[in-house]
Amino acid sequence: PIVLARILCPSEYIGNVQKLCHERRGTFKGMNYLDPQRVELDFELPLSEIVLDFYDRLKSGTRGYAGLDYEFIEMRPDQLVRLDILVNGDPVDAFSVIIHEDKAFLHGRDLVRKLKELIDGGLTPREAGRKLAEDEYYHLLIIRWYNFTTLHSRQVCT
Repeated sequence: PIVLARILCPSEYIGNVQKLCHERRGTFKGMNYLDPQRVELDFELPLSEIVLDFYDRLKSGTRGYAGLDYEFIEMRPDQLVRLDILVNGDPVDAFSVIIHEDKAFLHGRDLVRKLKELIDGGLTPREAGRKLAEDEYYHLLIIRWYNFTTLHSRQVCT
């Protein structure tokens, strides 16, 4: 679902609002100055990008002065993929997410790094030995393992 988001904010925060909306896959549709200090910005955004923490980040970026109103426009197909995280070769359902193709690699990389920290956090390097976490994304396999003191990365096409 795509929504039309109307954001009212002081004109000094236009840059912050535009940056946030573009990070959330927004498309700029228009800008209307209500007076020299207030502006209305219109963006088309996927609803999935708004529901989590968009409003909080909007308020933070404008020091609480922005307002948000949105309405449903239409349903559009998008490039969503399933991201599976494998631990020791076995997929872990709790880590699987459906995510936009543009964000899948970064999300997977961050999740694998955090998983590595949690797995190896309580173990000495000798105990850890060779812990393996894989981030499988379409035809690219990123393997990261902790072997004594070195974190290795390898990209393998499958």
